Amino acid sequence: MSAHIAKKLDAKQIKQADLVLVMSQNQQKHIEQTWPFAKGKTFRLGHWQGRNVPDPYQHEQLVFDETCQLIQDCISDWTQHI
Repeated sequence: MSAHIAKKLDAKQIKQADLVLVMSQNQQKHIEQTWPFAKGKTFRLGHWQGRNVPDPYQHEQLVFDETCQLIQDCISDWTQHI
Protein backbone atom coordinates (compact mmCIF):
# COMPACT_ATOMS: atom_id res chain seq x y z
CA MET A 1 0.00 0.00 0.00
CA SER A 2 2.95 2.36 0.26
CA ALA A 3 2.67 3.09 -3.47
CA HIS A 4 -1.09 3.71 -3.20
CA ILE A 5 -2.23 7.19 -4.18
CA ALA A 6 -5.85 8.16 -3.60
CA LYS A 7 -7.60 9.65 -6.61
CA LYS A 8 -11.00 11.22 -7.04
CA LEU A 9 -13.39 8.90 -8.85
CA ASP A 10 -14.50 10.11 -12.27
CA ALA A 11 -16.71 9.00 -15.15
CA LYS A 12 -13.77 7.76 -17.21
CA GLN A 13 -12.66 5.36 -14.47
CA ILE A 14 -16.16 3.98 -14.09
CA LYS A 15 -16.64 3.56 -17.85
CA GLN A 16 -13.37 1.62 -18.07
CA ALA A 17 -14.22 -0.63 -15.12
CA ASP A 18 -16.00 -3.94 -15.41
CA LEU A 19 -16.72 -3.92 -11.67
CA VAL A 20 -16.78 -1.10 -9.11
CA LEU A 21 -16.60 -2.23 -5.47
CA VAL A 22 -17.50 0.17 -2.69
CA MET A 23 -17.60 -0.11 1.08
CA SER A 24 -21.14 1.06 1.80
CA GLN A 25 -24.63 1.28 0.42
CA ASN A 26 -24.38 5.09 0.62
CA GLN A 27 -21.29 5.05 -1.61
CA GLN A 28 -23.06 2.76 -4.07
CA LYS A 29 -26.12 5.04 -4.21
CA HIS A 30 -23.93 8.13 -4.68
CA ILE A 31 -22.02 6.58 -7.58
CA GLU A 32 -25.17 5.27 -9.27
CA GLN A 33 -26.94 8.63 -8.89
CA THR A 34 -23.93 10.58 -10.14
CA TRP A 35 -23.22 8.20 -13.04
CA PRO A 36 -26.38 6.22 -13.89
CA PHE A 37 -24.40 4.06 -16.33
CA ALA A 38 -22.59 2.61 -13.28
CA LYS A 39 -25.73 0.69 -12.26
CA GLY A 40 -25.27 -3.02 -12.70
CA LYS A 41 -21.53 -2.92 -12.19
CA THR A 42 -21.32 -1.12 -8.84
CA PHE A 43 -21.63 -3.31 -5.77
CA ARG A 44 -20.70 -3.27 -2.11
CA LEU A 45 -17.62 -5.28 -1.19
CA GLY A 46 -19.90 -6.98 1.35
CA HIS A 47 -22.63 -7.66 -1.24
CA TRP A 48 -22.60 -11.44 -0.74
CA GLN A 49 -22.86 -11.01 3.03
CA GLY A 50 -25.41 -8.20 2.82
CA ARG A 51 -23.06 -5.95 4.79
CA ASN A 52 -21.36 -2.60 4.65
CA VAL A 53 -17.68 -2.43 5.53
CA PRO A 54 -17.36 0.06 8.40
CA ASP A 55 -14.70 2.75 8.46
CA PRO A 56 -12.38 1.95 11.39
CA TYR A 57 -10.84 5.44 11.39
CA GLN A 58 -10.37 6.80 14.92
CA HIS A 59 -11.33 3.49 16.53
CA GLU A 60 -9.19 1.15 18.58
CA GLN A 61 -6.98 -1.54 17.06
CA LEU A 62 -9.60 -4.25 17.59
CA VAL A 63 -11.97 -2.48 15.18
CA PHE A 64 -9.19 -2.25 12.57
CA ASP A 65 -8.50 -5.98 12.98
CA GLU A 66 -12.19 -6.87 12.67
CA THR A 67 -12.56 -4.66 9.60
CA CYS A 68 -9.49 -6.24 8.02
CA GLN A 69 -10.95 -9.72 8.59
CA LEU A 70 -14.29 -8.64 7.13
CA ILE A 71 -12.54 -7.25 4.03
CA GLN A 72 -10.64 -10.52 3.60
CA ASP A 73 -13.87 -12.52 3.95
CA CYS A 74 -15.65 -10.28 1.44
CA ILE A 75 -12.80 -10.60 -1.07
CA SER A 76 -12.95 -14.36 -0.69
CA ASP A 77 -16.70 -14.26 -1.42
CA TRP A 78 -16.14 -12.16 -4.55
CA THR A 79 -13.42 -14.48 -5.87
CA GLN A 80 -16.00 -17.28 -5.85
CA HIS A 81 -18.37 -15.23 -8.03
CA ILE A 82 -16.05 -13.61 -10.54
